[in-house]
Amino acid sequence: MRVRCFVRVYLDNCCFKRPYDKQVRPDVIAESRAVSEVLELVDNNKVELVASFISILENKRDPRPKPRIDTLNHILKASTYISSAAPVSAIAKQLAESLDAFDAIHVACAIAAHCDYFLTTDKRVLQLKDARIITMNPVNFASLWKEGSNDNCRDER
Repeated sequence: MRVRCFVRVYLDNCCFKRPYDKQVRPDVIAESRAVSEVLELVDNNKVELVASFISILENKRDPRPKPRIDTLNHILKASTYISSAAPVSAIAKQLAESLDAFDAIHVACAIAAHCDYFLTTDKRVLQLKDARIITMNPVNFASLWKEGSNDNCRDER
């Protein structure tokens, strides 16, 4: 069995879009900075990004060209990509009891890809408690990383 020593994260589309929200509220500003920090960790190969078909589909619905293109460029950096609903449909159905369809599929993809963290700014999704994944705001994730809580060596699943 292989041991992997990296953190695997899935960013909800709201994370990718956060830097394009009005930067007036302190929480939005902090989340925007944190998302930038997470994406820098991805660029520096310190964190593995996972994305999915639902990331692409939801992104296509954004009418704003710059956020749509920038988000796609980030999604394309993913080292793992869930390309269809088939492997995640049973998980998504379970999650749909407490989340809307898009969110359930996003989280199901993260679980299917064995992500360690599902990062989101969606307060409703942050309420999700599931033993298979840690749902966290990007600000909290960035803080954990800075504190050195990033030692995530474990047996490969």
